[in-house]
Amino acid sequence: MNEEGRILLLIVATFVTSTVSGMIGMAGGAMLLALLVIMGIAPATAIQLHAVIQLISNLSRIVAYRKTLHLRPILFFLLAAIPGPFLGIRLLTWLDPGKVKVLMGLSILYATWAPKWGVEKLSKEASLMIAGALAGVLGVVIGAVGPIIAPFFLRPDFSKEELIGTKACAQAGVHLLKLVAFGSIGFSIGKMTGWIVPMAIASVIGNFCGKWLLGWLTDRWFFRIYRWGLTLLALRLVYDGI
Repeated sequence: MNEEGRILLLIVATFVTSTVSGMIGMAGGAMLLALLVIMGIAPATAIQLHAVIQLISNLSRIVAYRKTLHLRPILFFLLAAIPGPFLGIRLLTWLDPGKVKVLMGLSILYATWAPKWGVEKLSKEASLMIAGALAGVLGVVIGAVGPIIAPFFLRPDFSKEELIGTKACAQAGVHLLKLVAFGSIGFSIGKMTGWIVPMAIASVIGNFCGKWLLGWLTDRWFFRIYRWGLTLLALRLVYDGI
């Protein structure tokens, strides 16, 4: 595939995956990262490019859902996440990503389908502190952590709009920390910079399209799709890790 074709594919993929994330608050980032790797981009570079695009994507989602943010829990999330990427960078040399994926997939299944014994019993602040610690460490190891932290936002005191907006704010912070951590050890996306602007524009448009589509979903259908989407992503993590 020539360079123009590759850029066009990335633009379309970014728009579609951002629309998915804008509508249900997850899955789009994981799909985009998988595509980047399939296209032959080195994993470390793919994670960085993914972080840049997802930072912009989540910032646009924050704007779209700005009236629904729970700022206090987000602060606890970010405080717990700050040391994580710098620890995760050190773990990259010896931690087996496959085993991490299996463990995380099983944890997602548990947290999604057994909430009365799990994170739902915790306060928003405690729940998001755990999510922040996980996101910080694992973000630089496996890249897309949206599905891993998603169960911590699946709460009866969050509406669908509050879930998407608050999670976007939390994830934007994680992507920024991830880029700082990679920069601290000299990693750079280099020649990929020419892809960022068109992909960023596609992600912003996709997020607002996703918000428009969300208006057609009832709360019941939203949470049903959210749970089953999480389940499929968790099973994919387990499959990839085996």
